[in-house]
Amino acid sequence: MEDKKISEAVELLFKGAKMLAYHCPECKMPLFKYKGRTFCPSCKRDAEIIEKDGEVLVELKKKEEVKEEEKEKMELIKKDRAVSEIKYDIKYDEIDKILINCVMRLVGRIDKSEELEEIERIVCLIDKILIIIDKLKKTLRKVG
Repeated sequence: MEDKKISEAVELLFKGAKMLAYHCPECKMPLFKYKGRTFCPSCKRDAEIIEKDGEVLVELKKKEEVKEEEKEKMELIKKDRAVSEIKYDIKYDEIDKILINCVMRLVGRIDKSEELEEIERIVCLIDKILIIIDKLKKTLRKVG
């Protein structure tokens, strides 16, 4: 996974977004929920999580054209991404606990899974989360 995508995911966590246990069917990045919106931060597409007959399906919604004023807002957000300008609403310890809790839930899923492909996906997710934790620690060292 690219450093830029990891940094964007960490930034979402700083803003209070919730990283979900589900991943994008296209790029395998963990999905996030923020202000009532479930989406893939990498593909920049909204996602829908559907439970049907005990199975969970993730579907990406079609890309819609972005209005001009939304483009302007997105440009402002990109400019504000400098780490020195991030306002931390949530403490590192809280983020760390959330991420570690997510890893523990995924480890529990490995124990229950009997399919090698599912185990491989879960291990990949755990690896991505551990990379995010490492990036978060490095970012906080630079800021602090």
